[in-house]
Amino acid sequence: MAAVTWGDTASLTTTQAIARWARETPKALAVVGGDARVSYRQLAAHIVDTMRYLSAAGVGPGSIVGIEVGSRYADLLLILACEAIGAAHAPFRTAEITDDDALIPHCDALWLISDRIANRPGRNILPPDVAFLNPPNAGRFSEADLRALETAHPPDTVVRIARTSGTTGHARNIAMTRRMVESQHAVDDFVLGDNAARYHFVCFYLSSITTTWREMGNTLRHGTTVVIDVARKWPSQLAEFAPCQTYLLVGDASRIADTARRNGAAPLPCALRLIGAAAPRSLWRMLTEHVASGVFSQYSMTESIMPAVMDENDLGTLLPDVEARLVDKHGDDVAPGQPGTLLVRSPRTCAGYLWDEARTRECFVDGWFRSSDICVMPEPGKIKVIGRADDTINIGGIKFLAGQVETHLRDVDGVIDAVLLNVHTGSGVSRPHAVIERLDPDMDERLGAAIAPIVGEHFAAIPTHFVTEMPRTGLGKVDRAALRDMLRQKQ
Repeated sequence: MAAVTWGDTASLTTTQAIARWARETPKALAVVGGDARVSYRQLAAHIVDTMRYLSAAGVGPGSIVGIEVGSRYADLLLILACEAIGAAHAPFRTAEITDDDALIPHCDALWLISDRIANRPGRNILPPDVAFLNPPNAGRFSEADLRALETAHPPDTVVRIARTSGTTGHARNIAMTRRMVESQHAVDDFVLGDNAARYHFVCFYLSSITTTWREMGNTLRHGTTVVIDVARKWPSQLAEFAPCQTYLLVGDASRIADTARRNGAAPLPCALRLIGAAAPRSLWRMLTEHVASGVFSQYSMTESIMPAVMDENDLGTLLPDVEARLVDKHGDDVAPGQPGTLLVRSPRTCAGYLWDEARTRECFVDGWFRSSDICVMPEPGKIKVIGRADDTINIGGIKFLAGQVETHLRDVDGVIDAVLLNVHTGSGVSRPHAVIERLDPDMDERLGAAIAPIVGEHFAAIPTHFVTEMPRTGLGKVDRAALRDMLRQKQ
């Protein structure tokens, strides 16, 4: 595997870099959110105050702090304070907070903004006290405080408990170490190119999405600005903080691109990455013509962050430090050009699933992660995802991958996303359904006529449903379990 290198902050954690900028450029903007503008000096002071808050609650090296995400700046401070202390943070969305969650019993402390979990004895529930957000007393903030941000922790220190997307209804927990995070930042710099250290990051989403957390950290490493844009004020925030980089879920990108096209907007100096789903070619065209000067799509999985970067034809280029294999159901390598299950290995591949030994043995072998994606390699170093092993459609004993049809459906002009899936009827028989996400219900008749011949190549007739928005996981991927439930209720 080739090594991916990066700049002079390579050996620094995010909080160590913040301490550096607090000394060298103390008045430079670190975080902007609404009317609030926080300098690097202020950010460093706030992190130190948050460290005191967590330490007083018993949080120390090796602790796990569950954070119910909500207040963007408070989330950021809690995450950075955990990093400086040597604790791991575990972000939750409110909908995920349940008493039977596999992660909850392993959390040493929980920062909750709702009452989704009862305050049972032995459970350290931190009140949502934001006193640590108050402007610090200058007399209390010293060089010793900055040194507290620079505490070194071993490379295998766990910094984040991440969750898989849960597209099939069951999310799993993964430990991300400092070593993995450094590799993630290195890859982001590699993909963004020579201007990586100049980009500000415009943040539209919560830190429960790993890309948000990763890009916030990398931006602060470089001493540039994180812009927290809750209202998604495109393009006003991007114009003010050019050059910038950001990312969008494909569904949101489609809506923004459509508005920009209608307004005749010109692209802004922005590096825009698309996540959560394959992007139709028509969307790439609108984005490059009206939204951002640079557009790319990342192929990623929580178990092995960003093994490839995708182009407008959904063809992926493996990154230099990634190894990939395609295997058959017996685990043997397939012949060149033939489809197979994708196995990947890189410095960003995790060791397994936490608290799930059976699934770990099934999916992780000798540093390789066995995904559920079925791919082909048209040439060395290139991959094309054609479906998932768990999305096989069976018609009269003939099996094929739903992704092979979905790709053609997404290419229809006006389609944001398309899903083909089996839905079991009350009699136990499964029947395929097509679900089409589009912007405008007035397009349904035209889209129906356009997709009929595509679907007709495989089916005599199947129910086709048009929706304005697919149910999605917190990572932006289609929640197929929720989609099946929705379709069952319609039957």
